[in-house]
Amino acid sequence: MPLEIESRNLLSMNNLKKSRRNRLYIDASRGIAGDMLLAALIDLGVPAEAVTGPLCQALPRHSLEFHSESRRGIGGCRVSVESAEQTPPHRKLPDLLAALEHPSIPDPVKITAAAVYRHLAEAEARVHQTTPEEVHFHEVGALDAQVDIIGILLALHWIDPVEIIVSAPPLGSGVVKAAHGIIPIPAPAVVELLKGVPVVSGPAGRELTTPTGAAVLTTIAHRYCHAPEGKPIAQ
Repeated sequence: MPLEIESRNLLSMNNLKKSRRNRLYIDASRGIAGDMLLAALIDLGVPAEAVTGPLCQALPRHSLEFHSESRRGIGGCRVSVESAEQTPPHRKLPDLLAALEHPSIPDPVKITAAAVYRHLAEAEARVHQTTPEEVHFHEVGALDAQVDIIGILLALHWIDPVEIIVSAPPLGSGVVKAAHGIIPIPAPAVVELLKGVPVVSGPAGRELTTPTGAAVLTTIAHRYCHAPEGKPIAQ
């Protein structure tokens, strides 16, 4: 891990550990995707080894790295995942659930990850008029997406917040190329996942909330609001 990320994380870790009753606020107003949220949690102060250690054992055919990056003068973190799978198989729900059974993954993470996969399978099943067990996971079934999802939940397990608050995610607009061809934005599965969730149209005509991001947010969020009250201790 680059020195600048490591030193910044040490300060954030100290703040996060001062209180055992932290509330985590996820600002999804500019979009949400699996890799974005994972990088944000590492930048918040979660030690990289809390994520990379269990993942390397449970999903060995990948490499996961975190990089310091600046956008418009604001420093942050970027995650990169390299998969050894040249042509990822079209995994089904039982395949994803089986990968969670490795002993390196804590039980609370297994339970929440299984809920994320089931939520997405149910949404895709409604879109494609099939059963959750028969849904073929294309993008989300790829190894890098599994790394993002399990990595996020490992990071949240380390933080152990008493509440997770999320801002309204943006839908975006336009079209995007997926395994089934050109589909509208928001993707039909995203619309299914966000039923009953407050949303905004979004600041850009492109995909802003991915199926992975929507599946994770709707599984982990305790409530949605624009700006919760409290004292910031880390960002």
